[in-house]
Amino acid sequence: MGRVDRLFGKVNSLLREHGPGEGALEINYPYLKDSFDEDQIGSFIERKYEVEEKMDRCEQGAFDKEIRLMRSGWEAFLRTPTQNETLSDPYPAAFTKD
Repeated sequence: MGRVDRLFGKVNSLLREHGPGEGALEINYPYLKDSFDEDQIGSFIERKYEVEEKMDRCEQGAFDKEIRLMRSGWEAFLRTPTQNETLSDPYPAAFTKD
């Protein structure tokens, strides 16, 4: 997509129109297969997965800046939402009239 989606923008409209799932926002990670580029994207995806896991547990951690050579297996760290998955906001907005 290449742009930041604003509140009440295209993705929001698609979610209201079609509900969660079906093509609301597609995220792609382009890379050149069997190259250093693939190692970089693999290393990024692995670290992204580790950070998300730590954030979900409210933990902090230190990470090095090395690029791990991962020509295969990094695809296991990609997450795929399920059609029946429902998410709730743990900190919903509360509006009051003053």
